[in-house]
Amino acid sequence: MAANSAGSIMTQPMPLRNTRLNPTPRPSLGAGLRLLGLAVLLSFLQPAPALITFGPTQAVNTTRPILGVHTRLTDEVEEWKIQRTLQMVREMGASWIVEFFPWAYYQAEDGSVAWEHIDLVIGHARANGLKVVARIGYTPEWARPPDTPLTYLDENGIRRLCRICGAVCGTVSRPCHPHDHWQRTQPQL
Repeated sequence: MAANSAGSIMTQPMPLRNTRLNPTPRPSLGAGLRLLGLAVLLSFLQPAPALITFGPTQAVNTTRPILGVHTRLTDEVEEWKIQRTLQMVREMGASWIVEFFPWAYYQAEDGSVAWEHIDLVIGHARANGLKVVARIGYTPEWARPPDTPLTYLDENGIRRLCRICGAVCGTVSRPCHPHDHWQRTQPQL
């Protein structure tokens, strides 16, 4: 202890201490890992996706059989939305749909074809008693010369398109003539 000039006794400042009455313990590494493991385990406990089937074939009840609907299911990835859209088409009394199937979306340059989406749309349409007018267009880059529009077809492209249209017609089990249809809808040929 020391005395100052006024004669009072000076004390050394006390060091600061943690003055909390109930300090919270820090979680240990083991507790953090257990919590992380529990979170990972819970992420696997999601319900299974809904199983969507075509269901029994329905009939369209209509007083106007010429009524049809242009649908746009090309970019729809959720099957239940495809199913519900086509159910609503049937319920409104339309007996057919027109759906666009972009050739470039489905066929790769090596000739392989991704049929899954086409099969979904056609399967759900059939289950709802709907006829399908399949529009096939949007020429892939590999099937047309460079710097040409998406609808351009030369003789070689027409042969390729006829093969894919024939394959799609085989899928829907209905006669179709893709070359004639293409010429009527694509006047630039």
